[in-house]
Amino acid sequence: AHPCDESSLRGAVEAAELGLIRPILVGPAARIAASEVFAQMRQVPSTVNDALADALRDDDPRVRRNSASALTDVVALGRALQSDSVAARRIAAWRLGRFPG
Repeated sequence: AHPCDESSLRGAVEAAELGLIRPILVGPAARIAASEVFAQMRQVPSTVNDALADALRDDDPRVRRNSASALTDVVALGRALQSDSVAARRIAAWRLGRFPG
């Protein structure tokens, strides 16, 4: 079983913020749930951006879309522009357009 409830995922985010872990989204339900939680956050820790960028290649379009929504790193958003997911590309383009220039 993969921990995919909100409190487990928030614990992983807090551990990542402290630099204790580098999160990796595993398990089908966990990948979807984690990407949903991250997409709802205003700001994700930079250590999570790598896992979210990796998730842009996920088989599940919901994971790709949610991961693109959660990305806060310009380089990772640039990678999202090359995703197979049209929704991920649109979200990344919109997010990049909102960065202060």
